[in-house]
Amino acid sequence: MPENKRCRWVSGVVAALALAAAGCGGSSQGQPPTRLPSIAPPVPKSWDASRYRDKPCSLFADEQAKELGYLKPGRVNSDDPDVAECVRDIGGSPDSSFTVKYYFATDLLGKIYRREIAWPANSASPITVVGQPGLRTNDIPDDVACNVVVGLAGTQGFEVRMAGRNSCERSFTVAETIMHNIIGG
Repeated sequence: MPENKRCRWVSGVVAALALAAAGCGGSSQGQPPTRLPSIAPPVPKSWDASRYRDKPCSLFADEQAKELGYLKPGRVNSDDPDVAECVRDIGGSPDSSFTVKYYFATDLLGKIYRREIAWPANSASPITVVGQPGLRTNDIPDDVACNVVVGLAGTQGFEVRMAGRNSCERSFTVAETIMHNIIGG
């Protein structure tokens, strides 16, 4: 093979191998990134959920919770001055409850991206919930716990914390319902 052709052939092989190696080393479709950027995505539309500050259980109403098997009314917890919290419980094990936290004075999504606060599993995957940016914890073995955070406005957002089987799927469903409740007013 002439020298010129051999150089082009070797260059082509090297380029093909480099592309193949790059494909093997990156994230494949459906796999969460190994690290989030340090800046949260912009919230495309601001939604004011301040009407839920004193009644966080209305974000995901008792009737909606009953459809998931949570027959007891939600319990309000107001230990944190910047967070309104609702805990729903079926009874029994810790896996039988879930929590909705409404952050009315904290940019929770931004703080997670900027790593100003620790978050479960210490890693997350970006998601979109009814057009709003959010995060969910990366897969924890056996999907035993999942948290979903959604940004509503500069200093507003909410979090759904759930444990038990299919917790990420169920957390996402609750987050979608909450967004529809906020949008529907």
